[in-house]
Amino acid sequence: MSTEQTPVLYSYFRSSASWRVRIALAWKGIDFELKPIDLSKQQQKTEEYTKIVPTQKVPALITKEGKTLSQSQAILEYLEEAYPERPMLPKCLYARAEVREICQIVACDIHPIQNLGVLIRVAGDDLEKRAEWARESIELGFKGLEARLGLTSGIYCVGNSITMADFFVTAMVGNAKRWSVDMTAFPILTRINNTLSTLPEFIAASPFHQPDCPPDLKEGYYESDKGTVILSNQRIIYLAQNPTPEFKNLNVPVLNFKNWKLEQPWFGANFVAGVVIPVHGGGLTKAGNLKITFSEGGAIEFTNILRNLLERIGESNEVPREYEPLPAYQGGSSQPADDLPPQYSA
Repeated sequence: MSTEQTPVLYSYFRSSASWRVRIALAWKGIDFELKPIDLSKQQQKTEEYTKIVPTQKVPALITKEGKTLSQSQAILEYLEEAYPERPMLPKCLYARAEVREICQIVACDIHPIQNLGVLIRVAGDDLEKRAEWARESIELGFKGLEARLGLTSGIYCVGNSITMADFFVTAMVGNAKRWSVDMTAFPILTRINNTLSTLPEFIAASPFHQPDCPPDLKEGYYESDKGTVILSNQRIIYLAQNPTPEFKNLNVPVLNFKNWKLEQPWFGANFVAGVVIPVHGGGLTKAGNLKITFSEGGAIEFTNILRNLLERIGESNEVPREYEPLPAYQGGSSQPADDLPPQYSA
C-alpha cells in the first residue's frame, strides 16, 4: 500500500526562487498543491510557517514522502532524482557541471543582492532607490552571465536541451524586466528567454498565471473552464484545459493572426475571430479560422492590447467591425465540407 502524498509547494507568485520550482514541477508533469505565502504581508514570518521553514523563506516543498525541503536548487536536484522522466540535467558530466554553474551564477551572484531584504536594508522605503540598486545589480551580474552563455549555449543555456539552468535564467530575466533592465544589452539572454517563454510549462509557471497574482497584474491573461488565453508582447498562446487530438494548444506570433475582428453579438459572449497561420511547433498543422470566446469577459481588453501591439510594429491585420443585425437562421454552406478551413475554438 502506497503512503505517498500529493506534494505541496509553498510559493509567492513574484518570488523568482519559487518560479524556478514551479517550472520544474510543470516540466516533470508533477501534480502538486500550491499554498501561497504573501511576502508583501510577511506571512513567511508567521509562527505557523516558521515551524515548517525556520529560515522563513520561499519556496518550500513538502515531498511525496512528507519531508520538507527549502532552497530552490536543492528542491530541483531532489525532483531530478525522484522523478527521472524528462531530465533537467544532461548525461555528460562536464555539461552537468556547466548547468549547475549557470544556476549558481544566478542563485549566488545575482539574485541575493537584489532581493527584497537587501533592497530594504539599502534603500528603506525609497522605491526609486530600490529600483536603481536592483537594476544596477542585475546589469552587473548579467554582463558575466551573458559572456558565459556565449560559451555554453545552443538553443538553450547549455546546448540544445532544456535544463534546470533555463529555469533559473527565465526567472532572473523576469526580475530584470520588473526592474526595467535594458535587455538589448544582453542578446543571448534575450534570445533564450524569448524561446522559453513560449513553452507551455514555462507559461504555466509564470507569476502572472498564479492564483495569488493580483488581478490588476494579469493583463493579457484570460482564464476559463476551457483553458487559458495569453497575449504576450509577441505571441498569442492558448492552453487547453482538456486538449483534444485535433486542438491541443496554440502558440503563434501575433502577426500570424490575420483578418481578425471583435464581434459583440446580441446574444452570447463577445468573441474575437480571425485567420491563424501556423508555425512550426505552434500546435496547428494548417491555417484555419480561430474563434476566441470570452465567456467571462475580457474581449474588449484583449482587442485593445492586440491592436496596440500591432500598431507598435506598424501592422494592423484588423478588419473594421460592423454592427451586426439581429441573428437570422442560416442554412448549410454550399461549399463542400472538405474544402472548409479548420475551425479552432478557444
